[in-house]
Amino acid sequence: MKALLLLPALALAACAALVVGARPVPLPEVWAALSALDPSNPDHLAITQLRLPRLYAGLIAGTALGLAGALMQALTRNPWPSRGYWESMPARALPWFWALWRDLARARSGWPSAARR
Repeated sequence: MKALLLLPALALAACAALVVGARPVPLPEVWAALSALDPSNPDHLAITQLRLPRLYAGLIAGTALGLAGALMQALTRNPWPSRGYWESMPARALPWFWALWRDLARARSGWPSAARR
């Protein structure tokens, strides 16, 4: 039942993914591109050739990640929000690994890291 409440949010996010971009396209123009494609209109091409495939890929990847997480929780019989997960060693080490990864990424890009300050 709670999943049905998320469908309007998903529809709104999908509309935003088609409207918002480097070159914003109004919602009526998006609808026109989806219903009657005009190949000479660059906005229609941007929507159908760039934004729509990216939206599909995001929906497929998000669904796959959600199903994989649900499957892992079912197989291990350990729901994610349980206290045992957060008290385990990998969960306590996660912030340290994230900080290390962030500093390594900054070092490669030339941004000052926490170690060089």
